[in-house]
Amino acid sequence: MALVHFILNLAALLLWVRCHSQSSQAPAPLPSLTVGSAERRTRAQTPWLFPVALISLLLGRAIFYWQLSPASNWTATLDLAVVTLSFRNDFLGQMLLYSLASFAVWLAVFHLSLLFLVITNRDITAHVLGMRWVRAQLGWIGHRPLVLKLLLLWLVFALAWIAASLLLPRLGLLPPTGSFVRILGQGALVGTAAFLAWKYVIASLLLLHLLHSYVYLGNHPFWGFVEETGRQCLRLLRWCPLQFGRVDLAPAAGAAAAWFGAKYATLGLTWLYGRLPQ
Repeated sequence: MALVHFILNLAALLLWVRCHSQSSQAPAPLPSLTVGSAERRTRAQTPWLFPVALISLLLGRAIFYWQLSPASNWTATLDLAVVTLSFRNDFLGQMLLYSLASFAVWLAVFHLSLLFLVITNRDITAHVLGMRWVRAQLGWIGHRPLVLKLLLLWLVFALAWIAASLLLPRLGLLPPTGSFVRILGQGALVGTAAFLAWKYVIASLLLLHLLHSYVYLGNHPFWGFVEETGRQCLRLLRWCPLQFGRVDLAPAAGAAAAWFGAKYATLGLTWLYGRLPQ
């Protein structure tokens, strides 16, 4: 069931990207009636198709989980780094909330990953394939100064948790949160922990960078993007003697540092979360 949930979240994310790309593109004239133009004209005349498909997927899988989860002994959990929420799979309402909330977490990780790419390649965006698309996905925040980007996203995540912490105890998903000072502290920690999701994009890029360093995978521009971004990620490790002859261990060391650094940072934030004043 966990694998099915992962696949459905991935499908929902692709539908979201398609919806966002479709809404950000200006309609272009289609003068010739060819097979390709007819297909594009059909898509242009049905802008509702992808949003409807996304909503149907999120609603439909909630019913799917509600029907099958009790029989499969699968517990729907949502990992927010410093706290884990468990949803009752025999309640349709909680399964619907889980479907929406888990997709929201995927959206947050996706946009945080895009933000990391923008920050890492901020000096070379004109030469990196796909950076225009990345900025288009981020919208207006992609053009803001670095400090403002980070502060705004941290504030969004913190406020989202503060709003959720007022609702979740009523649904039985959290114990009573205590004082408002405690809720503010939890929001600050959740907002900080959200940026630890960068471990996914950093580790993935560096492992691809390592693979491409030793295996020829063609000259597609994507690999140029991986190489350039990987070099930017490894700037902090240039002082370490990680190259032995033709063997460069910097990408592997960088991926491990990002992954385990985020893991131990999560443990620290979780410790602080449990010791907030009541």
